[in-house]
Amino acid sequence: WKDIYVDIEVSSKEEALELVQVGDPITYASDFEFLNDDILTGRALDNRMGGYIIARALEELQKRKTELKVNVIALNSIQEEVGGFGAQMMAYRFMPDVALVTDVTHATDTPGIDQKEHGTVELGKGPTVQH
Repeated sequence: WKDIYVDIEVSSKEEALELVQVGDPITYASDFEFLNDDILTGRALDNRMGGYIIARALEELQKRKTELKVNVIALNSIQEEVGGFGAQMMAYRFMPDVALVTDVTHATDTPGIDQKEHGTVELGKGPTVQH
């Protein structure tokens, strides 16, 4: 890769140089960590948070199960970036009438990303709806 941008949640070069120097080695951590009081980072955090949200939604549905006249199937799958194989397999198996699919999107306010092509998604500006 020619250019890699690492978000360390600072807003100026001066702030960044207080934390890291050009050439500092980095690696992906397998656990999560807080960058500050508001920002959490970690490998596969999209899938981990997705699983948590599914569990919470199922808890809420359980409270209203006598009102619901539908069957609910929940799936937390991986590999959506390379073809959605887990979700695709389950869709063919269960043939749902309706599917609600959620995932993360990526901020496009990073240098080098064409916002005309990918839309405007600013880090820290709240949820977004993409297609």
